[in-house]
Amino acid sequence: MEERSGRYVMRVLIVEDDINLNKGIGIVLEELTDEICSAHTLEEAKEIVLNEEIDLMVLDLNLPDGDGLDFIKYLRNSLYSFPIIILSARSLESDMILGLKLGADDYLIKPFSLIVLKEKIRAIMKRINKEEHFTYEDEHLNFNFDKLKFFVDGREVDLSKTEIKILQKLIANRDIIVKRENLIDAVWGLEGEFVDTNALSVAINRLRKKIVYKEKIHNEYGVGYIWKS
Repeated sequence: MEERSGRYVMRVLIVEDDINLNKGIGIVLEELTDEICSAHTLEEAKEIVLNEEIDLMVLDLNLPDGDGLDFIKYLRNSLYSFPIIILSARSLESDMILGLKLGADDYLIKPFSLIVLKEKIRAIMKRINKEEHFTYEDEHLNFNFDKLKFFVDGREVDLSKTEIKILQKLIANRDIIVKRENLIDAVWGLEGEFVDTNALSVAINRLRKKIVYKEKIHNEYGVGYIWKS
């Protein structure tokens, strides 16, 4: 995303089955965005995400063909990291907490102010615009997490989604011990409590073999792991 003449250039996907509300949100956001995509079902939304580069999603939860929370879970497990704002008539605190834990960036309860939604999106745009692309490079390793390209001594290696999540968490906290429970939460989220305790160790051992320089990932026994920069 870039900024031109004070106007942020980005593509927003609105997933809302109420046609009038979908259209109304689009009209309000026109001045902020270059392109607005609309979907009225999860199937339509998934098709757009797979074929377009989406920068931000506004998502209703109660859709004709499923629950928006399941879609958030799918997106985050598929490593889509664009911000998501939930719109929902579900006002229980437990629903809000679950949505945020699954990976949403904000949660608005219906009925809501379109102006408030607009300003929330403007704030997210500013935040995104300031963020640097997440990469890592040293003498032997070159990782680009935005493009999902990973090279060891110039040779591209294929990493699984689990391995990428582990690597990203460790490098984001390089030279700092990341506790096992924090790694499990980053990789498996709410399902972490059902993950076999040995699953993390197995995944990290596979990752070490792939990046060759195994000493980069140091095991602090009984505590967690640390990426040595």
